[in-house]
Amino acid sequence: MKRTFFPLAFFILSLILCILAACSSTKTEIINVDPAYREYVSGYSSGMVSRGDVIRVELVDSISRNISKKKLQKIFTISPEIPGKVVLVGSRTLDFIPDKALPSGQFYTANVNLDQLTQVKVGFEEFKFQFSTFEQELDVDLYGFESYNEFELRYQKYVASVSTQDYVESYLLKKSISVTLDGKALNFKLEEDGTNQWELVVDSIKRKDIAQELIIKWNGKAIRSNDAGSRKVKVPAIGDFTVQNVNIFDEDDQYVEIRFDDPISQSQDLEGLIRVVDQKDREVLGLTFEVDFNVVRVFIPNRIEGFYRVECKRGIKNAADGKMLKTVEQDLTFESPKPKVRFIGSGSILPNSQGLIFPFEAISLKAVDVRIIRIYEKNVQHFLQVNDLDGDDELTRFGKIIAESKVRLDGDKSKDLDQWNTHVINLEKWITAEPGAIYQVAIKFNKSYTTCKCVDEKERDFVKTAEDGWNERDWHEYGFDGYSTWSYRDDGSPCTDSYYYGKAIQKNILASNIGMVFKLDVEKRATAFLSDMLTTAPMANAEVAYYDYTTRLIAKGTTNSNGEISTNLKRKPFLMIAKKGNQRGYLKLTDGKVNSLSKFNVSGTYAEEGIKGFLYAERGVWRPGDSIYINFMLQDKKNMLPDSHPVNFEFRDPSGNVLYKVSRNTHLNDVYDFRVATSADGKTGTYQAIVNIGNYSYYKDIKVETIKPNRLKVSIEPKNGKNSDTSTITAAWLHGAKADGLKAEVEVQLTPMRTSFKNYEAYKFDSPIRTGGNEQQILFSGNLDKDGKADFSTKCEVSDAAGLLRANYFTKVYEKGGDYSVDRKMATFSPYDAYVGIKTPKGSKYDLTLETEKKHRFSFAILNRDGNLKTGKRKLHLKIYKIQRQWWYSGIGDVESYNFQKATIGMRDTVLYTESGLLNFDYSVPKYSYGKYLFVVTDEKSGHQAGSYVHFDWDYWSRANRSDTEKASMLSFSTDKESYVKGEKVQLSIPSPTNGRALISVETSQKIVKKFWIETKAGETVCEFETTAEMSPNAFVHVTMIQPHHNTQNDLPIRMYGVMPIKVDDPFTHLKPVISMADEIRPESKAKIKIKEENGRKMTYTLAIVDEGLLDLTHFKTPQPWNTFYAKEALGIQTWDMYDEVIGAYSGSLDHMLSVGGDGSAIVGNGPKANRFPPMVRFIGPFEIPAGGSKTHTVDIPSYIGSVRVMVVARDKEAYGETQKEVKVKKPLMVLATMPRVLGPGEEFSLPVDVFAMEKHIKNVKVSIELNDMFKLEDSNSKSIEFTQEGDEVINFKVSTKERIGIGKVKIKAVSGNEVATQEIEIDIRPSNPYTYDTEEILLQPGASKETEFDFDGLTGSQSGVIQVSTLPAISLDKRMKYLINYPHGCVEQTTSSVFPQLYLNSLEELDAKSKEEVERNIKGGIERLQLFQNYEGGFGYWPGESRSSDWGTNYAGHFLLEAELAGYKVPAYMKTRWISYQKRVAENWDAEDYTHSWNSESQQLTQAYRLYLLALVGEPEIGAMNRLKEANRLSKMAKWRLATAYAKIGQIETAKKMIANETLIIAAYKELSGTFGSNIRDKAIILEAQILLKEQKDATETMKDVASILSSDKWMSTQETAYSLMSIALYANAKSGVSSGKLEYSLDGVNKVSKSIGKKISSVEVSETSGKRRLKLVNRGSAPLYVTVTTRKIPKVGNEQNKSSKLKMNVWYEDLDGKNIDPSKIEQGTEFMAFVQLINPSTRDYKEMALNQIFPSGWEVHNSRLFGGPSAGEDVRYQDIRDDRVLSYYNLKGTTSTVIKVRLHATYKGKFYKPAVYSEAMYDHGIQAQRKGEWVEVL
Repeated sequence: MKRTFFPLAFFILSLILCILAACSSTKTEIINVDPAYREYVSGYSSGMVSRGDVIRVELVDSISRNISKKKLQKIFTISPEIPGKVVLVGSRTLDFIPDKALPSGQFYTANVNLDQLTQVKVGFEEFKFQFSTFEQELDVDLYGFESYNEFELRYQKYVASVSTQDYVESYLLKKSISVTLDGKALNFKLEEDGTNQWELVVDSIKRKDIAQELIIKWNGKAIRSNDAGSRKVKVPAIGDFTVQNVNIFDEDDQYVEIRFDDPISQSQDLEGLIRVVDQKDREVLGLTFEVDFNVVRVFIPNRIEGFYRVECKRGIKNAADGKMLKTVEQDLTFESPKPKVRFIGSGSILPNSQGLIFPFEAISLKAVDVRIIRIYEKNVQHFLQVNDLDGDDELTRFGKIIAESKVRLDGDKSKDLDQWNTHVINLEKWITAEPGAIYQVAIKFNKSYTTCKCVDEKERDFVKTAEDGWNERDWHEYGFDGYSTWSYRDDGSPCTDSYYYGKAIQKNILASNIGMVFKLDVEKRATAFLSDMLTTAPMANAEVAYYDYTTRLIAKGTTNSNGEISTNLKRKPFLMIAKKGNQRGYLKLTDGKVNSLSKFNVSGTYAEEGIKGFLYAERGVWRPGDSIYINFMLQDKKNMLPDSHPVNFEFRDPSGNVLYKVSRNTHLNDVYDFRVATSADGKTGTYQAIVNIGNYSYYKDIKVETIKPNRLKVSIEPKNGKNSDTSTITAAWLHGAKADGLKAEVEVQLTPMRTSFKNYEAYKFDSPIRTGGNEQQILFSGNLDKDGKADFSTKCEVSDAAGLLRANYFTKVYEKGGDYSVDRKMATFSPYDAYVGIKTPKGSKYDLTLETEKKHRFSFAILNRDGNLKTGKRKLHLKIYKIQRQWWYSGIGDVESYNFQKATIGMRDTVLYTESGLLNFDYSVPKYSYGKYLFVVTDEKSGHQAGSYVHFDWDYWSRANRSDTEKASMLSFSTDKESYVKGEKVQLSIPSPTNGRALISVETSQKIVKKFWIETKAGETVCEFETTAEMSPNAFVHVTMIQPHHNTQNDLPIRMYGVMPIKVDDPFTHLKPVISMADEIRPESKAKIKIKEENGRKMTYTLAIVDEGLLDLTHFKTPQPWNTFYAKEALGIQTWDMYDEVIGAYSGSLDHMLSVGGDGSAIVGNGPKANRFPPMVRFIGPFEIPAGGSKTHTVDIPSYIGSVRVMVVARDKEAYGETQKEVKVKKPLMVLATMPRVLGPGEEFSLPVDVFAMEKHIKNVKVSIELNDMFKLEDSNSKSIEFTQEGDEVINFKVSTKERIGIGKVKIKAVSGNEVATQEIEIDIRPSNPYTYDTEEILLQPGASKETEFDFDGLTGSQSGVIQVSTLPAISLDKRMKYLINYPHGCVEQTTSSVFPQLYLNSLEELDAKSKEEVERNIKGGIERLQLFQNYEGGFGYWPGESRSSDWGTNYAGHFLLEAELAGYKVPAYMKTRWISYQKRVAENWDAEDYTHSWNSESQQLTQAYRLYLLALVGEPEIGAMNRLKEANRLSKMAKWRLATAYAKIGQIETAKKMIANETLIIAAYKELSGTFGSNIRDKAIILEAQILLKEQKDATETMKDVASILSSDKWMSTQETAYSLMSIALYANAKSGVSSGKLEYSLDGVNKVSKSIGKKISSVEVSETSGKRRLKLVNRGSAPLYVTVTTRKIPKVGNEQNKSSKLKMNVWYEDLDGKNIDPSKIEQGTEFMAFVQLINPSTRDYKEMALNQIFPSGWEVHNSRLFGGPSAGEDVRYQDIRDDRVLSYYNLKGTTSTVIKVRLHATYKGKFYKPAVYSEAMYDHGIQAQRKGEWVEVL
């Protein structure tokens, strides 16, 4: 789209629109836009616009009036009419957005009613302007056949270029083209290749034994173009090898492109085989060649013209070494070059090192027009507000034309004007007059200036730009006078006027010798460095001033003798101006101008204002229900925070829900203590602890998994050094006993890693094209020896590894009873015995590229796995590939991610030999073959391969003019080492030119700590400085090296810079705590622990004592605060300079200087849980000890045996430390029993007890077992063991569980003389099936009786009964409320649904005092929890903490809060106020037209209606929005019902009733999985609510019966359906009057008759469980009918489940680790296996919020791969909740797809166990479900 600003209006309209109108078939009036409109309009679309553009009008002032969207459509109109809509963008821009692309070649007139938008003068009420779309054109250029790679001869693709004049829909373009092969239509691809450019590709054309004919046809009718044509192409037969075509390409470089039938051999020298000769057979010498598969490009060294012949000689080889049998010759005409001009170099700042000269190059031109515009010094600040230094926006605001003339280029008759020639303009005359100004030099030319032979073209006289000073046209921008670079499409002929549009060039010049470097630290302290660019000397006594964006002065000062000045800035600077004499320098200080540091290692932690924090805890993993001890250390180096500043703590679950929040302003020496706990049935996964201090946040992941502590200490280590092929397993009981003869397994998982060796860091040892190394293998399975050790081989079978591999060893050691302890260890695995490495040349010291046409040395090293040279004769195979450019830039990715052969061109294939382990190889690349290369070397003996990418490019300044390369100025330097101790000296080695100067700046995260200049010498400059405490923990050496401007003739940039990090350690920052205590302690005792600091320093510390078996699960390391507080910090200093804008010194001849003429003056669970694995954890602190002091602590040790780690974490101001000690906890006699994690009813198992005799006097031991009533003992309750030596023995008890659920308790006791050992275990006997409800609905008429029964045939402990009776229809209140309260998820809808109906419970049910308290507690908790969902806007997110508001959730939660407040509950005022404000804003801006064609328009309408109802309910109705919605087209049924309630709330009952007068009560069945979570059931409840509000009692009664019947049925209902239905029934009950009371008499088991008075509220009677059935008799003793519900709640006994499937298919199977199917009904103890569940979506509907519930037998252990970093359960699994005995997987499933979810298992405990049903369902649609029934299984 061409956008016109008013200073351009006259030029555009006169130049373009007149032409367009002249082409129109009807006479069109041209509108001349009055310039006075600029008072109101700042810009608008005009001239030629694309079919796909929006039409825009920008106003000067903001639109202050509130204009509806409907009215906007009438204010902005276009003729001929265009379907579309007008939108307001921002506050002052109108966009007309067409519904579809505009027709081509159409002229339009637009009209804007300005007076409707802003205040205007008379006569300016309407603003009219005109524009036109381009005439469409279609052009097809044929390129030819291309090979896929150097090897494939049979298949090729054909490539052509398709271009159009304007935007076109790709599907229409494809209709316009057809491709046939021997008459058969072929598919082809059109891929965009730029604006209105496409590449046409006919893929996979198979060459046959005979030639074929390919025809490409095009006809532009479908895109409104008159262009048509066709081309025939011969497809060569296989075996034909000749030339397809030859074409000339004449851009900046002149070359010939030859396409062959086959890919050309890369190794053949083409010199002499391809020749270019003139008509006299004189050969063009110096040709260079580039081979690109089947295309050869022949570059001409010097331009040629006229008739030439290209000869392709017989003998040219294809990639298969087949030779071309016949010479092919092609006559070509090299035309005169087209006239062009171009600049030399880039930049805008011109130092006066060679005078103020301006070089440019021209070809085929004998003259040019040159114009100079001066941007006055006083205007430069304003100019730079809208431009960079080289910009040209709004030039007439800032400057004037000061010189303009024709410049002859043909004065030197020795120059060939048809070659590129350099010309130099002397600017000294103009720039000297005002050196602080910026000058724009523009060069244009016309057809008469060309040397091309154009018929009847006389050289035109020069015409100056007219400026008389009194014409408003002088205020307009320069541009449409031929100096513009804006381009029309032309036919490419220099003999047409259109060729010259946009061919002008322009450059801004600032003549200045001032070099400027600016640095800004985090405290906003600015440091500037000025130097003379001619000499690099510091520029002293120069004035430096800083200005903000509004040009206000911030600060100024004068540089010292080092050219430096430091200043504190109070505001953000926009511009730095330097002045020295008549010299000026300008440096924009915007964020986007900061020098890039992306190529340097400047990353690290950020400590803004010196504030850091360290969060730590006492271990690495917790069980659900465990206490979690979290501590936070705060470092405030600059004392920015007051001592009582609050520290806010949050604890979030894996879904992001905030479980706990607290704010603390008390601490002990900046150590804060936070203690939290998860619930026993809380989610598993990664929780997050968050500390917020003002704007600073600190995070720590908290793993919560159903872990079981290790009881054995397990480790593996290499047996004979780092790279040994043999390792040793070592295991021992934590309390010290040997793991004599225990079974062990070692599994390894291999993954690729980076390969590196010490002293060979410069070499690359990995192959970028090998992708193997991902392996999983069992390395050992056997028994340990008597000392608990075993050796095993770590060798693995690995193929195609890129290099070294990371080995993850997972070790299990099994107790005799079947339980096991685990260890996970990471190590390096070597798949090869030797490694070859490649070292690439450094190349340019500034940007690391290698220069073309020069030889470069590559080095190779062969090392053994220890990193030492591998001597002896070795054969290396070297291949060199060029990465094909067209693939590299296609967006597919790097070479590793797609087919290797297709991505490369083979350039070299050779064999190298070495005996020393080292060798070199020299290689060069031709000039025009620059690009990315891949070197691959293979050691043929070991099979290892390495590779490296290398960039070859032209020299620096040659690249500066090439469009596909960026200029780089990066400097690589080195330090003598990486780490230093405070006081040591750093030695820098800097590659440097002679007579240069380097600025050395030592910088940290906060400030510049040292800065100085050094003079450089040729080759390398060395300097040093001393490290200080300020440089700790690390600093960055920032080197800016500059050289004199005239030196840039040496191919080096004028400025290079680089950054190198160094580490600096300050010994004073380390504390050394000391722990003094016994090495061994007894269980159930008190331990004394003494703490002090080794050097007597004071410190604040925390103390933790933790089970080593817990710590070993995650390899937990004692927290190390020093490593965090003194971790590497990121560079905090930003640097700006202007050197990239400097024009390089010109190295050409100044013999012929051109002059320019002219002169001018110008957390809650479900009941109690067993504490199955009580953690041995004690945590106390923080404490403080003074200097020289100590503190002794007494800690209770529980009934625990094993080993604990005692840990101290300490600080003192900015010093930190930690220490630890391992302590055994044991006694002479100990017992350890082994049981499953949970058990199920009716299961049988073996209970092994391991008895340890740790001293010689333990001989005869009696072991007894005590069980509670959850168990049955199948053999003797006591057994004896006799020990002859120290060790352990195992005895077994046979136990079974009864048919009941609850908490089982086991006590093991061992006695030997006076020694007694006990162990007590709690275990959950959990159900294998979910709760079921047997419900009977009874209508009891007056005087009638009914006998029924409660059938308690389920599991004992799970059963209960309830009788609910009312004079209103039954609604299964007990069942439905329990469902809502116990629903496991917690989004805003589910949270609200769980509490909303409880507001009305007292209207539905007679509540006792206890129940009322519980309801009140729940509602208050709901209000509190909803605060976590409210965001800053006032809306409510779907999940806590989400910034995006959920529309329905915001309505629903707000509704609950309003009703809760009406019911007397306190709702925070700010919460309500923000919600109302948000709702009003959204309601007012909502527009039905935005959703007219939306798939969810009905949902959106209902949401808006609900919003409006709530605003009416709160007394803040939006009546305008209500009326707009009421009048909306196609208003949905439910929106009408809900909107009617809004009108009813504001008293407009009649309006409300009219809205629903003709609405039926029939609602088609549907379910929403998101949006409003609606369904026909929920909507029925909304209608009931509306009927009650509208006092439609009769209809309400019928609707109430429908809703009640659904509630009382066995039908599954979502939380939304359940909550709304209960609420509407409650509202009905409240509104119902005149309900008769009743009287019920009931008796249980024929005794204890009880009478109860009954009203409309539900009266409930709880019935306790017994064994068997309980008879119930009901009698209605009153005069009103009674509705009675009799419900039995129970968990059925196992074995009654069935397979079922509804809209979801499920397959379940089991495999061993080798992938073989196994039968799960009988599995041997110790077996590892996988459970697979395949879930299939047979419909086209996408399933969301799906859940899979897998409960496993008690004898199986779930392998938690998440805890140990193993593979995931499946790619579609969003989250898994992994419990002791089950895995809950949440997933989505797209239509007609399937997914497989896998879980790894272990058969651990012997016995007979029940495997419950596997079940999956959609959480919001019970109709989508599948189940596979359960079965009994055995572990043998």
